[in-house]
Amino acid sequence: MTSSRRESESVKEMQAVQERSPAGGCLAELGWLGAGFVLPCASLTFYRRAARCRVVAAVAFFALFTLLITGLQTLSVGRALLSARRDIRELFESGKFPEIVIRDGVARVNAEQPLVLLDDGDSIFVIDSTGTYRRLDRSTHSQGFLLTRTSLHVMSDDGKYQEIPLEAFHGLLGANPIVVNADSASRFWAGFTAIATPVAFLGLAIWHVLIRFVYLAMLGLVIWGVVSLLRPNTGFGPVLITGLYALVPAMYAHYLLGRLGVGFITLQTLLLLPLWGIALAAALAAPGRSILGRERSLRGWRALFGVPLLLVFALDVVFAPRWGVAIAWLVAWLTFVSLAAVGLWSAWRETRPEPAESPQVAEAE
Repeated sequence: MTSSRRESESVKEMQAVQERSPAGGCLAELGWLGAGFVLPCASLTFYRRAARCRVVAAVAFFALFTLLITGLQTLSVGRALLSARRDIRELFESGKFPEIVIRDGVARVNAEQPLVLLDDGDSIFVIDSTGTYRRLDRSTHSQGFLLTRTSLHVMSDDGKYQEIPLEAFHGLLGANPIVVNADSASRFWAGFTAIATPVAFLGLAIWHVLIRFVYLAMLGLVIWGVVSLLRPNTGFGPVLITGLYALVPAMYAHYLLGRLGVGFITLQTLLLLPLWGIALAAALAAPGRSILGRERSLRGWRALFGVPLLLVFALDVVFAPRWGVAIAWLVAWLTFVSLAAVGLWSAWRETRPEPAESPQVAEAE
């Protein structure tokens, strides 16, 4: 009788939770997507609820999450390229880099020569049309460039040495003369930026969306095998779902540590595995026997506490200000404390005993 009563209470509890979930999924579609950016960091109930949803919903969130990261990193790359364009123009306008005109395969340089632009002991970059420098010396440098009156010398650290006639560049670029100054360098860099930015987005998207998903799926298969030994008949869906959402706090933690200069190749996986294990334990445990104690409401409005953190992360990824690391850590700590405090307070309200009925009310009834 006791066992049957417990099972009945568990079923009623599960039904009550499901009734509190809006139609169309565990939460309204947009609300659930938004909650996925914050609640996986501080809500075991979120993982419990997510494990009951369709796998496609978790995959859709994962795609959105990783594409947003890709977009932010692409903006950062584009910003760096635009900044480099301004730096290139300043190099010419300040006279640190001379104007060069190559006409009929002969270079004319508007500067005193030989002009050594770089010499750090390992690399060298020299412009000299006077004949003082004729070749690069591998005994003093491992790599470098030398522009002479009629050729460009390129020495690489793998032992290769090339001497390219300047007249070859006329056919390559389709121009004679070739003018290298602030305007032409800026135009070239603008064209390079227009090509490099979408290429960077494509490469980052392949890495974050495709390769990361394949890696998580393969790691999930290993975890599924271990879980199946402990709990037979467990489906792969809940394992994959909890892993996709556990990636959120793992990536946040990885980013914060990276801003402090902490990072190595397996760090994100080491952060992900314990989070995945905790999330899976909460999602698969029977009602009333989990670390949650009992099924609780999700309180999705708590995700609003994470909005400032998401904004700080976005600005920090794109602009990377010097003070960004301190602000990111401070806001992350305040967000986690706020989420934990609200969660504990809500849990206390749900678990506190009902007030006793007064004798006067009982007599009146």
